[in-house]
Amino acid sequence: MLDENAFYFTIQVGSFENSDNAQKLKENLEKLGFKPELSQVQKKGKNFYRIRTGRFDKKEEVLNYLSELQAKGYSGIICP
Repeated sequence: MLDENAFYFTIQVGSFENSDNAQKLKENLEKLGFKPELSQVQKKGKNFYRIRTGRFDKKEEVLNYLSELQAKGYSGIICP
Protein backbone atom coordinates (compact mmCIF):
# COMPACT_ATOMS: atom_id res chain seq x y z
CA MET A 1 0.00 0.00 0.00
CA LEU A 2 1.26 3.50 -0.86
CA ASP A 3 1.91 5.91 1.95
CA GLU A 4 0.20 9.19 1.04
CA ASN A 5 2.44 11.03 3.51
CA ALA A 6 5.47 10.11 1.39
CA PHE A 7 4.28 12.27 -1.52
CA TYR A 8 5.19 15.92 -1.89
CA PHE A 9 5.68 18.58 -4.54
CA THR A 10 8.97 20.18 -5.50
CA ILE A 11 10.07 22.49 -8.31
CA GLN A 12 12.72 21.57 -10.83
CA VAL A 13 14.44 24.77 -11.91
CA GLY A 14 16.99 23.19 -14.23
CA SER A 15 18.56 20.02 -15.57
CA PHE A 16 22.01 20.02 -17.14
CA GLU A 17 24.50 17.61 -18.61
CA ASN A 18 27.26 19.92 -17.42
CA SER A 19 27.71 19.90 -13.64
CA ASP A 20 29.32 23.38 -13.66
CA ASN A 21 26.15 24.90 -15.14
CA ALA A 22 24.05 23.19 -12.49
CA GLN A 23 26.35 24.43 -9.74
CA LYS A 24 26.13 28.02 -11.04
CA LEU A 25 22.34 27.91 -11.01
CA LYS A 26 22.36 26.47 -7.50
CA GLU A 27 24.63 29.27 -6.28
CA ASN A 28 22.51 31.97 -7.96
CA LEU A 29 19.35 30.64 -6.34
CA GLU A 30 21.06 30.48 -2.94
CA LYS A 31 22.07 34.15 -3.27
CA LEU A 32 18.38 34.99 -3.72
CA GLY A 33 17.42 33.11 -0.56
CA PHE A 34 16.13 29.88 -2.10
CA LYS A 35 17.30 26.48 -0.86
CA PRO A 36 18.08 24.46 -3.98
CA GLU A 37 19.32 20.91 -4.03
CA LEU A 38 21.60 19.48 -6.69
CA SER A 39 21.21 15.82 -7.55
CA GLN A 40 22.74 13.60 -10.20
CA VAL A 41 20.56 11.19 -12.17
CA GLN A 42 21.26 8.92 -15.09
CA LYS A 43 18.92 8.81 -18.10
CA LYS A 44 19.60 6.74 -21.20
CA GLY A 45 23.22 6.28 -20.21
CA LYS A 46 23.90 9.99 -19.65
CA ASN A 47 24.44 11.87 -16.41
CA PHE A 48 22.19 14.83 -15.68
CA TYR A 49 22.43 17.30 -12.84
CA ARG A 50 19.08 18.52 -11.54
CA ILE A 51 18.37 21.58 -9.49
CA ARG A 52 15.20 21.31 -7.43
CA THR A 53 13.90 23.46 -4.64
CA GLY A 54 11.16 23.23 -2.06
CA ARG A 55 9.18 20.45 -0.50
CA PHE A 56 5.47 21.10 -0.26
CA ASP A 57 2.53 19.02 0.88
CA LYS A 58 -0.10 21.08 -0.91
CA LYS A 59 -0.32 22.20 -4.50
CA GLU A 60 -1.29 25.73 -3.43
CA GLU A 61 2.00 26.05 -1.52
CA VAL A 62 4.12 24.94 -4.46
CA LEU A 63 2.26 27.31 -6.80
CA ASN A 64 3.00 30.23 -4.47
CA TYR A 65 6.68 29.25 -4.33
CA LEU A 66 6.80 28.96 -8.12
CA SER A 67 5.40 32.51 -8.32
CA GLU A 68 8.26 33.68 -6.10
CA LEU A 69 10.79 32.03 -8.42
CA GLN A 70 9.15 33.59 -11.47
CA ALA A 71 9.22 37.03 -9.84
CA LYS A 72 13.00 36.63 -9.60
CA GLY A 73 13.29 35.68 -13.29
CA TYR A 74 13.34 31.88 -13.04
CA SER A 75 10.97 29.27 -14.36
CA GLY A 76 10.37 25.78 -13.13
CA ILE A 77 8.43 22.57 -13.48
CA ILE A 78 6.35 21.26 -10.60
CA CYS A 79 7.26 17.66 -9.83
CA PRO A 80 5.16 15.41 -7.61
